[in-house]
Amino acid sequence: MSGYPAGRSVGRRAASSGRLRRYAVRLLALLAFGGAVTAAVLAVLAALDTGDDDGGSTASGVPTTQLVVGEAVVTPRATTGGGVCFNVRRPGAKTAAACARHLRPDAISYVVARSSNRGIAVAGVAGSQIERVVLVLGGDATQWAVQREGVFYAKVPAGKRLLAIRKVLRTGATTTLPVREPPP
Repeated sequence: MSGYPAGRSVGRRAASSGRLRRYAVRLLALLAFGGAVTAAVLAVLAALDTGDDDGGSTASGVPTTQLVVGEAVVTPRATTGGGVCFNVRRPGAKTAAACARHLRPDAISYVVARSSNRGIAVAGVAGSQIERVVLVLGGDATQWAVQREGVFYAKVPAGKRLLAIRKVLRTGATTTLPVREPPP
């Protein structure tokens, strides 16, 4: 006889209690670690936030939103000093790129690119006061560029010639910029 009431195992209960306590401590440590990782990630994301709540542009008004039209991709990026660089990629064509040291609210910066199998395309970035960008084509034809958050892209229809690019301000004023098509 051991001196303990029947049905009660002293050694077994002590081991079970210690194991449970060990699991609880491990779980608590794991939860604390998860909370610390979450807090660290949120702190880093807050520090990296560029504040582009105005829909894809930096505080200086430079567009930063990528535009995808069909298979073409226009990618702008802000530079130091309020400038912007951008490139346009199309399958089967060389990447075209340009930079503007400072993009005024009433200005556009663009490239005209030609490829042997894709024709001519115009891509660029527009200042905050630009309502739309229109291609002026031969035969009194025009074509509006696809434009989103200051980034635009347009393809010249087959058989048409690109004569100029017209920028239309929010005030309704227009400016036509003559262009030369790139050589074939």
